[in-house]
Amino acid sequence: TFRDGMRHYMAAHAYSNSTTADLWAALEAASGKPVKQIAAGFTEQPGIPLVDVKVACQGGQTVATLTQGRFTINDPKAAKLTWQVPVSIGLVGDAPQSLLLSAKAETIKFAGCGKPVKANMGDVGYYRVAYDAANLKALSDGYKQMTAADRVNLLGDVWAMVEAGRETPDKFLELTKQLTGETELVVWTQVLGSLRDIDDLERGAPDRPAFRAYARTLLNPVLARVGWDPRPDDTPDVVLLRSSLIRTLGRFEDPAVIAEARKRFTAFVADQSTLSPSLQDAVLSAVGYTADKTIYDQLRELGRKATSTETLLRYYYALGGAHDPKLIEETVGITETDEITAGRVNRFIAGVAASSDNPELVWKLFLAKRKAVLKKLTPMQAAGTLPAIAGASSDPAIAKELEALPESNISSGAKHDADNAVEDIGFKSGFKARLVPAVSNWLKGQATN
Repeated sequence: TFRDGMRHYMAAHAYSNSTTADLWAALEAASGKPVKQIAAGFTEQPGIPLVDVKVACQGGQTVATLTQGRFTINDPKAAKLTWQVPVSIGLVGDAPQSLLLSAKAETIKFAGCGKPVKANMGDVGYYRVAYDAANLKALSDGYKQMTAADRVNLLGDVWAMVEAGRETPDKFLELTKQLTGETELVVWTQVLGSLRDIDDLERGAPDRPAFRAYARTLLNPVLARVGWDPRPDDTPDVVLLRSSLIRTLGRFEDPAVIAEARKRFTAFVADQSTLSPSLQDAVLSAVGYTADKTIYDQLRELGRKATSTETLLRYYYALGGAHDPKLIEETVGITETDEITAGRVNRFIAGVAASSDNPELVWKLFLAKRKAVLKKLTPMQAAGTLPAIAGASSDPAIAKELEALPESNISSGAKHDADNAVEDIGFKSGFKARLVPAVSNWLKGQATN
């Protein structure tokens, strides 16, 4: 149908001008669907729709009521907008139904009661979904009966609701308890990203070790299943999942993973053929984050001997993750040398702020060196460097310092980058204030269960 619409569009407008509306009209004619009214909202206005689903059992039927709003994170002044949203919805395990949701609430009924209702079935729609508490609990309990697309979509929606302050963090953490036996890379990619976000915001919190311990219990069985060593029957997804797990468990300071990574790194230093290329970045990241001076110097020496820029950066990005304060000071000092080409030093120091677990120290140290380093960069690179470093932090004091710097007001581009970083810090600061006590309470609940 899509091809028919495209062929009609190209034939009708061959050797002539056309508009976007002409394209929608051709696709609408070919499909018999209201493409024009749907496409207008998604292409002519900003934002993402939020579909709110409330479920009740009435007269032996499951009744789902759908309303829409605008999904936002950290944007209290966002204009209220509506879309024509094609929604695929159904009971878990059953075939979905479709409806077009406008500004008016819609009700859809399903035979029987007891099964949870899942919206955006197949993860094909461009919208977020919020569920009432009872239906979300039922979806969590029925997690293993969903397709991979619906599992990752549910995890993504719940985490997005947590970020937006529409849902409490324990709802996402409870959902992660359903991941036993999960094998899909796409699902784990979503989960690992969210766990890393939580860990970053837990920086300095007394319950961070307990959170990391929970994350390790979640991830270790998965690594045990896929193993450290590549296998002949590995799919590309397994290769990527193995690497992501090693990198993340190294970040969460898993003793067994760090010990194994160090053993393999020692062999790699002596003979680089001993470590599979698919594992190199993960192993280097794991040893770099927990590096002592010996490992740090080994990484740096490997970088100095590298024969290509990309290989050099692999080692320098790994040592840039070291979170020992003395090593961070040494890392920031690298920006003043010619060890990394001028065109890459801005990305390197931004990576150090993000991966070293101490963006505040990176910021403080780099401020004292910034004038010499920024001279090596193009104006566009220089404008984005300080905001990139500051944006790795959740400390409002750094946002104020960034705003006050003359470099933040030297051009409209610099001010734009600084404003974005200040906004990001503000979001993370507010999110941290909500997240840390909620995670603490959830962890205490796990300890008593």
